[in-house]
Amino acid sequence: KKYPAGISGFEENTGGGKTLFATVCIFLVLFYTAKAYSELSIAGEGYDLTNHSLLFLGNETLPPMVYLENDKPVGIVVDLAEALKERMTRPVRFKYMHWTQAQQLVLEGKADALLQINPTEERKKKYDFSDSLLESEFSIFISFDREGVYDITDLRGLKVGVEGKGLPINILKQDPLIKSVVVADVLRGFRLLANGAIDAVIVDRWVGSFVLAENNIRGIRIAGEAIDKSNSAIAVVKGNTELLSEINKALAEIKEDGTYTEILAKWQSEEVIFRTKDQYFKQKIILAATLFVLIIAIIWGIFLLNEIKKRKKTEEALRESEEQYRILIEAASMSGQAITMQQDRDGIEAVCVFANDVTVSLTGYTRDELSKMSWLEMVHPLYRDAAADRYRRRMQGEEISELVPIQLIRKDGTEIPIELTSILTTFMGTKTLVTLSRDITERVKAEEHLKTSLKEKEVLLREIHHRVKNNMQVIISLLKLQSGNVKDKQVLNTLMNSQMRIEAMASVHETLYSTESLAAIDFKTYASKLAGTIFQTYGTSSSRVELKIEAEDIVFEIEKATPVGLIINELVSNALKHAFPDNRSGEITIRLNKIKEDEIELVVGDNGIGLPEAFDFRNSDTLGFKLVKIIAETQLDGNIELDRKGGSHFNIRFKLEDSI
Repeated sequence: KKYPAGISGFEENTGGGKTLFATVCIFLVLFYTAKAYSELSIAGEGYDLTNHSLLFLGNETLPPMVYLENDKPVGIVVDLAEALKERMTRPVRFKYMHWTQAQQLVLEGKADALLQINPTEERKKKYDFSDSLLESEFSIFISFDREGVYDITDLRGLKVGVEGKGLPINILKQDPLIKSVVVADVLRGFRLLANGAIDAVIVDRWVGSFVLAENNIRGIRIAGEAIDKSNSAIAVVKGNTELLSEINKALAEIKEDGTYTEILAKWQSEEVIFRTKDQYFKQKIILAATLFVLIIAIIWGIFLLNEIKKRKKTEEALRESEEQYRILIEAASMSGQAITMQQDRDGIEAVCVFANDVTVSLTGYTRDELSKMSWLEMVHPLYRDAAADRYRRRMQGEEISELVPIQLIRKDGTEIPIELTSILTTFMGTKTLVTLSRDITERVKAEEHLKTSLKEKEVLLREIHHRVKNNMQVIISLLKLQSGNVKDKQVLNTLMNSQMRIEAMASVHETLYSTESLAAIDFKTYASKLAGTIFQTYGTSSSRVELKIEAEDIVFEIEKATPVGLIINELVSNALKHAFPDNRSGEITIRLNKIKEDEIELVVGDNGIGLPEAFDFRNSDTLGFKLVKIIAETQLDGNIELDRKGGSHFNIRFKLEDSI
């Protein structure tokens, strides 16, 4: 460009205001001239239509396709573009800039073509595309510790980073279950992935690998095969068929003569594609690593003898441990314990990796046979599910210490009862369940014999109760016969009282004979039956004298039931004879309840005329009250009190030790 004449004259004039004014003017002229020249350069570096030179634009930040190294554009596309330039019929210049700006300049006619762009339906409306320039493989990048991602369907429900334009985001939009996260660029996406903010990034395999290496980002890998492939091309404005034909011809030539293959091979080699900041220091790192290894080797040499000594001590301790283990196994074998060590192997649970001699003898299988089968196969089908559940729980670390009785099926088909327990340990680096079991055939036989013997004794005891009751009924019948010949009222009364006392004792045996338990008796049932018999004996109607029994669910052994029954007999009989004279109506109450955890209160009372104030039941001459006092204080080891309010109420309290 030629500048206005006289500039040098202005520069030489250094004096006065005119000189200053001229200097400012010159500065402004130069500034706007430079600015216009810069804009023209960005638009096409002086695109000259007269000499038909061509301007191709590329993306300046797409490593390893295009990127700046020492302010000079390098990359796969740069090398391909230079090779095309030599085969074009017209001169070609290249400019690498921001990709959006490059596309706009081509559409405005200020540049002729775009280098390396992926054809899409939207772009095909604006551009015509050449034959394939490069094949792009779009891959999934994930962190090293993430598992289960192999193809695009595995990204459902995950956050996936992707650039806002291009083929990857269009692929993701086809699956609404994938959460797309638009990132400003690939580097930003990888940093989000490394920080755990997103779960994956989809980008061209070459681009992704280069960015990771260039920025020294670790812990990220490629998952599975490429999710899609796309062929990038050179784009021209829609309708520029002449230029497109020329480009395709040049492309065909570099592919036919091998130039295209050589360029790809050059960039595909590991020495070039990862020539990044990280590898600039590789040699230094290797030297440092070598020095470090030498230092370690020297240190290792110094401590080698000590290490050998430690190893010898460890081996000796191991031998001692093995000897102790052998002694333990032999001792257990001598005590009749069958010992097996079970592990999960090749998808089979509880494989017997060890079995002692007792186990071999107990099961009938050889050690070789046991090592190829699951221990659970020998368990009887009725116990197998429970045994398998127990095994799994123990292998998971749950503590189950109790002995468990089960049945095994020997090799010959016979069934044997065993009792087992297990211990979780580690054997040869693998979780192992050590099972100790014992044949309990003899014990089971003894238990069965004992059950049979107990059943026989139960039948015998029931028969004894029945015969005692019958014998007492014979005595009662004899007393009744004797009463028929007695005219003396006092003697007759004595015989009747004796009948009732024997009836109270017989009722205990009758109740025990008719109930399931031979050792205990339900109080409420027994009291109801006994009181009913007394009412019947005295010919008292329940409509005139009402009987109320209030009792908790308490059962007694026969040693308690008999004295309690005798007390009830005496007090209820006395109430029926004396509490309701002249056919008075009233109520007799029998109440039994716990007043403490180990103490019982028995109340037998009535709401009749009551005992005279001067009457002292403790010093009474009547046999009935003497019996009540003696039985309460000696046989029941309790105490008895009389409450005269609203009739007569005898309260007997005694301990519960002998009750059930």
